[in-house]
Amino acid sequence: KAWKNADGSTTAPQGGKVTFTLLADGAATNYTVELDGTPATAAPEGAGGYESEAWKARFVNLPKYKNNNGTQTEIVYTVVETGEWPGYTVSYPDATLDYAVNGETITNTQDKTNLAVTKAWKNADGTTTAPDGAEVTFTLYAGDNATNYTVTLDGTVDSAVVGTGGYESAAWKASFVNLPKYRNENGTEVEIQYTVKEDSDGQWPGYTVSYEGGETATFAVNGGVITNTEVPTELSVTKAWKNADGSTTAPEDGEVTFTLYADGNATNYTVTLDGTADTAVTGAGGYESAAWTATFVNLPKYRIEEGKVVEIQYTVKEDSDGQWPGYTVSYPNATVDYAANGETITNTQQATGLSVTKAWVNADGTTTPPRGAQVTFTLYAGDEATEYTVTLDGTAEATAPTGTGGYESAPWTATFVNLPEEKIVNGTAQEINYTVVESGEWPGYTVSYEGGETATYAVDGGVITNTQDKTELSVIKAWVNADGSTTAPDGAEVTFTLHAGDNTTNYTVTLDGTADTAVTGTGGYESAAWTATFVNLPKYKIEEGKEVEIQYTVSESGEWPGYTVIYPNATAGIAVDGETITNTQEKTEL
Repeated sequence: KAWKNADGSTTAPQGGKVTFTLLADGAATNYTVELDGTPATAAPEGAGGYESEAWKARFVNLPKYKNNNGTQTEIVYTVVETGEWPGYTVSYPDATLDYAVNGETITNTQDKTNLAVTKAWKNADGTTTAPDGAEVTFTLYAGDNATNYTVTLDGTVDSAVVGTGGYESAAWKASFVNLPKYRNENGTEVEIQYTVKEDSDGQWPGYTVSYEGGETATFAVNGGVITNTEVPTELSVTKAWKNADGSTTAPEDGEVTFTLYADGNATNYTVTLDGTADTAVTGAGGYESAAWTATFVNLPKYRIEEGKVVEIQYTVKEDSDGQWPGYTVSYPNATVDYAANGETITNTQQATGLSVTKAWVNADGTTTPPRGAQVTFTLYAGDEATEYTVTLDGTAEATAPTGTGGYESAPWTATFVNLPEEKIVNGTAQEINYTVVESGEWPGYTVSYEGGETATYAVDGGVITNTQDKTELSVIKAWVNADGSTTAPDGAEVTFTLHAGDNTTNYTVTLDGTADTAVTGTGGYESAAWTATFVNLPKYKIEEGKEVEIQYTVSESGEWPGYTVIYPNATAGIAVDGETITNTQEKTEL
């Protein structure tokens, strides 16, 4: 009896035994030998069989001839195996015959089987290529018991094994060959259920193992697939806008580009945000998942570093080339230039401001504003008037506006704050030139700007001056003596008083025929002998909010003795600019 096991070995199975039966001319005799690998201690004394050597049956003391109708004929002895050892198939030397003759061998060949299981890779980005340097180990199980047979797959085909065992028969395919198909269970042949598991210690880092058959499946059968799925992650970063005026709406046509970084290194994944949500990507990549939110999905969660799993640190930066003109990028943590998952990158509009002061110059040379005065300053951006104005009345406002706007930051100073510093022209940032213009004049005053008569606006730090419109008048004193002469009497002097409409002013001039030095403010003086000039007089007054020209006149207060005052208009008792008040000497005759 010879044994041929699935693994190529020739040792008998543990507890194995077979029975050989002797045939004479094809007919079974009563002589059998049960072989179990243990030789008998002695041969039988008569005809019969025994295990003469381990696994060798010897039949002895057999009749050599038989009488066949008076003719001696030699008996042909053969041996057959009656009953097979479970899991083995009997074969005879001559495959066409079902017996063995003297000196031949009956072979028990173990029934065998094979199985193959494939490793599949499913990466976070949807690809199915194995990661660089990857390898996994498959272990063969017989029933619930792990065998000693393993295959370490690395994507490189191995040479086939010659006995029982496993090898990488194709890239990422483990084949286990020459496996015993059956086991002996209480003398009964039971088929062995072979399965394959991926070693937990041999799993490739960053991937999870799954078997066909759902989440509860824990093994693969012949022809099955064990899938390694990369553990994915994702992150989202939002773009916020902070405009100079305090609003948070994105600028018209604004767009920015976010780039994904892995452990500080730029990846190929970018998202250009424009406020319009995109369709989700199917593999690894990024898209605008909601208005102004970039989401990067299906990203590998781990990397391998010196054989260990290290979680990848993903961050996002806004491309410097993709920054929206006129805005400055800031990150949640001021000490770093990136945003992490769930954080916000803020684009803050570059802001500026300007201040312009109102100055008053009155007819009398003083600089105090007129009572109840107020003026309105309008901000211009380039040549265009903006919506922002400040009405100045000499009372500073306690708080500045929180957004874009203007206020009276100090008495008679208008300050415009939180103004966009730049505007976009053909995709390029251009600085905005802000100026201020006074809209509406205070009655009786004329507006002027620094820079000469042609200047029409004020710039930051400039002054807009309101100069009171002024006038003057002169009235002459004439003398007519009784003798017809026009020389003033010796020591003569008269006083002229200025009137504004119906009201007497405080301004007087006492004439004595000697010219005085001109006054510097509002007032009067003897500008030439016997001529009173009142200068730097306000030209207008405010009446019901309207500019009304003041009517100035002059009267003589007190007469020179012996003379009668005569006015150009005898009924009015006043003189206007350029007229003459005449003192006529009273006369008599005899």
